[in-house]
Amino acid sequence: MLRYLCAVDVGTGSARVGVFDRDGSSLSRAEHPIVLNRPATDHAEHDSEDIWSAVCVATRIALSTAGISGDEVAGISFDATCSLVARDADGRPVSVSVSGQSRWDTICWLDHRALREAEECTATGHKVLDYLGGVMSPEMQTPKLMWLKRHLPESWARVHYLFDLADFLTWKASGSNDRSQCTLTCKWTYLAHAPEGWSEDYLKAIGLDDLLVRGSLPRRAVPVGSDLGPLTEKAAGDLGLTTQCRVGAGLVDAYAGTLGLLGRSAGNAAEMDRRAALIAGTSSCAMVLSHNPIAYGGSWGPYWGVALPDLWLTEGGQSASGALLDHVIRWHGAGGEPSPDMHARIIARIGELRAVEGEGFAARLRVLPDFHGNRSPLADPRALGVISGLAMDASFDSLAQLYWRTAVALALGLRHILDALKAEGQAIDTLCVTGGHTRNPLLMELYADVLGCRVVTLVDADATLLGSAISAAVAAGIYPSLAAAAVAMAGKTSTRWPSPAAAGYDRDYRIFLAMQQHRREVERLTELEPDGSHQRSGGPFADKRLIIFDCDGVLVDSEMIATAVLVDHLHDLGVPATIPEIAARVIGRSAPTVQAVLMRSYGVRIDAMAEKRLQERLFARFREELKPVEGIRQLLDRLTVPYCLASSSSPKRIQVTLAAAGLADRFSGRIFSASMVARGKPAPDLFLHVARTMGVEPRDCLVIEDSPAGIEAAKQAGIAVIGFVGGSHAQGEAFRADLTGLEPDAICTTAEEVLALIA
Repeated sequence: MLRYLCAVDVGTGSARVGVFDRDGSSLSRAEHPIVLNRPATDHAEHDSEDIWSAVCVATRIALSTAGISGDEVAGISFDATCSLVARDADGRPVSVSVSGQSRWDTICWLDHRALREAEECTATGHKVLDYLGGVMSPEMQTPKLMWLKRHLPESWARVHYLFDLADFLTWKASGSNDRSQCTLTCKWTYLAHAPEGWSEDYLKAIGLDDLLVRGSLPRRAVPVGSDLGPLTEKAAGDLGLTTQCRVGAGLVDAYAGTLGLLGRSAGNAAEMDRRAALIAGTSSCAMVLSHNPIAYGGSWGPYWGVALPDLWLTEGGQSASGALLDHVIRWHGAGGEPSPDMHARIIARIGELRAVEGEGFAARLRVLPDFHGNRSPLADPRALGVISGLAMDASFDSLAQLYWRTAVALALGLRHILDALKAEGQAIDTLCVTGGHTRNPLLMELYADVLGCRVVTLVDADATLLGSAISAAVAAGIYPSLAAAAVAMAGKTSTRWPSPAAAGYDRDYRIFLAMQQHRREVERLTELEPDGSHQRSGGPFADKRLIIFDCDGVLVDSEMIATAVLVDHLHDLGVPATIPEIAARVIGRSAPTVQAVLMRSYGVRIDAMAEKRLQERLFARFREELKPVEGIRQLLDRLTVPYCLASSSSPKRIQVTLAAAGLADRFSGRIFSASMVARGKPAPDLFLHVARTMGVEPRDCLVIEDSPAGIEAAKQAGIAVIGFVGGSHAQGEAFRADLTGLEPDAICTTAEEVLALIA
């Protein structure tokens, strides 16, 4: 009787296989290593045949351990890292390696060879970026594909199939060329919620207009759990199964974990909206399923239907969590190798010390856990960790104190993420956890007490493998839908409730937020010189706590390009306008204001079609010509005061502008547009909105502006302002005189002069 299911999870270093029954109970699990090749800096590659072999070995072991035969397995499904596999028309490996060896046919998810290509993707400003946090990551597939086409053209010419790793495994198992909605949506810029699915104008813009044909990619993705057909005879023989076993469309690994954790709430909207999944190991992924799309600082998504149908999934997380605790052990004089035994010894000693000292244990020691940057919700990859309250104590007890406070800080950081979700209308009261953190009793206690949430874990099953087993059950016809399977196979859970005595963590959280503010203040007061020395700064604006840059004409020399494009458009309409007169009327003003000026002065209306043509012409010119204002990179490199951007341009234009100038990473998560407020410059609304959002009083801010409208807006907001005349549009005494007449607090011609006033 066909009553069992196989679930396959392929990670970076191994393939894991679990055997489940139809109720979701885990019967066995087996693991086999896979090879990772590092032929060059930032390059990481797999051999897909090695991966398939590891899957087969692990499957046979798991079946043997469970004590069942292959002819009892009804379905199999796969989850994997988002790695990229290339095959030729005969299904043979195609090299993606600079070594030229054909066995290395898979670019690993963590490979960062395509950084330049990722920036070019961001520079398109395309709508697909709205579902990727606004910035393309080199871990996604389209920049990797661009790199492959450019740098290995012979391999590109041989390619006939391109797969996400989970889709490769289902193809290898069933022969089906269908692709999962999860993989394509999360990693290939496929928009599952949009009627067209693929955005072919985006693919054309990045030089991949042949991708769908070259990679044999279908027009529509199939939902997770779709029946892709039976195992082929060869695959069944390799795996130790039979051709009666059905193959289910798979998932990216973290999303399989989310399905395994949150799927039990399918059909219960009220419960689903209150739950978050934590995929917690070396780093942590915080995942929510919602009925409405949600985005916040540092999040990826929202993605439609990638775990459960008709739901959006948003992913955030912490750059280092388990890895940070390991680092603390290695770093401390009483530490050493962070083995499971060492963690257990430290946690046991923490328990003993807390029992004696109570809330006074390590009370003066505080930690900010951003040793590897802050992914969410600050979205600041350059953030650094902070330890306050160190004493001259190198004993094991001092290690226990530091470990304790680091664990508390990780829980407080997760609370910060949940607060960001709450601000978007998603209040979480239940955290469902899987991964290595479930084996750390201290973290599990703190997640409950610090978050004020109940914390749920699976008792007998690995949530990631369970997610793939759910997909397999639907493909095998055991359940009629993914939601039904997820509920039926939910399995037993263990619940930890917050302690009634845990209210003291509210004070810890206030201190945590205050430390973030203090970190910003310290960075403001400390300037790191090129030789590594520190110098106390003393410019007239050295006391400012936030620098607000305008974009066009201050960061990038774009105003004359944009003005020329607009003048060309007016000439096409028969309006004999000149560049100087248009520049005087429109520079520094928002799009609605510009449209009103053109209608009033020339009787010209910019309708939607004309606006689209103008934008296309402008972005094309930006990609060809746009450069940062001279010295602005050096200014940003030396600037220790927190800074952000506030522009009259649309969010899309800002993203394209920054990417084309190579400045996108400098302002990630700190971009403000006039579209966010009711009135653009010269009204003060935008600058006041920036100050409120960044948590800084207007009097403690400084604006750098190149336009009369911007200077007026800053003065109305009660914010100090430097008039900047370093852009090509601002040359000449007349422009400088116009700005001077508005009485800014200073006038600067170069970025060096700005730095001297801030330093």
